[in-house]
Amino acid sequence: RHRETVDKSSAPVRLFSPAGTPAQHFAQIGWVGEGVAAPGAKTMWTAEGAKLTPQTPVTLRWTNTTGQTYTIRYAVDADYMITATQSVANTGAAPVVVRPFALVNRTEKTSSVDTWQLHSGPIGAFDGSVNFDNNYSTVAEAPGGAIALRGVSNWIGFTDIYWLSALIPDAGAKAESAFRALGKGIYRADLIYPTVSVAPGKVQSQNVRLFAGAKENSVLEKYEAAGVSNFSFSIDWGWFSWFEKPIFWLLDSIFNKVGNFGLAIILLTLVVRGVMFPIAQRQFASMAAMRALQPKMKALQERYKDDKQTQQQKIMELYKEEKVNPLAGCLPIFLQIPVFFALYKVLTLTIEMRHQPFVLWIK
Repeated sequence: RHRETVDKSSAPVRLFSPAGTPAQHFAQIGWVGEGVAAPGAKTMWTAEGAKLTPQTPVTLRWTNTTGQTYTIRYAVDADYMITATQSVANTGAAPVVVRPFALVNRTEKTSSVDTWQLHSGPIGAFDGSVNFDNNYSTVAEAPGGAIALRGVSNWIGFTDIYWLSALIPDAGAKAESAFRALGKGIYRADLIYPTVSVAPGKVQSQNVRLFAGAKENSVLEKYEAAGVSNFSFSIDWGWFSWFEKPIFWLLDSIFNKVGNFGLAIILLTLVVRGVMFPIAQRQFASMAAMRALQPKMKALQERYKDDKQTQQQKIMELYKEEKVNPLAGCLPIFLQIPVFFALYKVLTLTIEMRHQPFVLWIK
C-alpha cells in the first residue's frame, strides 16, 4: 500500500531483500538438528502452490535421507502478517531431536536514523512491556556481540520509523530471544524454541507469525486486539502516548472527513488551540497584571535598593495586595508543552500521512 516516492507510479516499498544484497533484510524459519540432517539456508525445497496470496497459502517441503520430512506452510493475510506452520514428520525407525527457530536478519545501512525521540533498531515486547533499550551500537558493543532478552517473548524484531519486521511466537511458547551483531553492519533477532523429540510415526508442529510491513496504527491495533501484546506500541509514541494516541485518532478522524491531511493538520491545530484557549487566556491575563504592576515594583526596588531582604518582602506584599501570582503565567506554559510536543510527535511518526497530497505540487 506504500510507494517508494511521492510519485504514484513508483515501485511499492520493498522491505525485504535477499542475503548478500546491499539492502539485506530477510526472515528465516527452520530447525537445528541434533544428530539428524535439517534443512539449511541453501536447501532446495519443493513448493506446493505457485503464488502466496491471502487466498492461496504455499507449503515448502524437504525430506532428508533418514526419513524425516520438514514442511513450512506459509499463509498471509490482507495486511502484513505471515503465519508459518513448521512441521517435522518422522517416518524413520528411531526418535529424532530437533530445535525449531526463527530469525530476522538485516543490515543497519538501510535503517532510519535512531534519535532520542524516534527509536530505530532492535525492538521487542517481553512480559507485556515494549523494550526500546537497545540500538545497533549497544548490540555491537555487548560482550560476544549478543544481548539475551529476559522474560516471556511476546514479539521481537527490528523497527524503522515507518516499518517493522517482527517475529511473534504462539502464546505459551517458551522461546528464548536475543539480538546479535554478526559483523559488517549485519544484525539478527533470534527466536529459539526448546528442543523437541519426534517419535517414529509422529509429527511435531508449531506456528510462528512474521509481521513485515508498515506500522499503520489501525492494523497494529487490530493485531493487538487479537492477542499480540502491545503491538501498537511498536510505534514510538514516547512518554505522552496516553495523549498522543487520542490526538492521532482526532487527526485521522478529521482526515477521513475532509480527505486532505494538510487541511486536517490545520483543523487539528485550530481544535487544539481552541481547547487550550482558556489556559492561554489565563496566561495572558497574568502577564497583563504583571505589566500593570511594573511601575510600583520599580518604585519599591528603587526605594529599598540597599536592603534586598526588605525589598523582596515589600514586593511579596504588593503581590498579595493586588492578588497577583507571579507564577501564574508560567503554569499555563508548562501545561501546553506536553500538548504541543505530542502534536509534533504525531506529525513526525505516523505513516498515515506519508506522501499525502496537500495542495498543488505540495505533498
